[in-house]
Amino acid sequence: DPRTCRPAGSGVLSVTAAGGCAMDLDAVTTALFVAGAEKGIELAGKLGFEVLYICEDGRILATKEFADGRYRFTINNHKKIMRG
Repeated sequence: DPRTCRPAGSGVLSVTAAGGCAMDLDAVTTALFVAGAEKGIELAGKLGFEVLYICEDGRILATKEFADGRYRFTINNHKKIMRG
């Protein structure tokens, strides 16, 4: 959390954002990470970004475009990646 210089404590492990230039996405993902999933999804919609959250409790939350499959990616097991 840039406001406190401490871990965010938002319950979020990862935020992936799409829509816009890389510099904007870098800035917005920090804010969305600190905001947490529910508030972040609402904020992303207002700003015109699509987001996908992976939360500490195992939930995966996303805006409509991510949820509908417009953006596709695979989450791989880290051990499988490293074995190659």
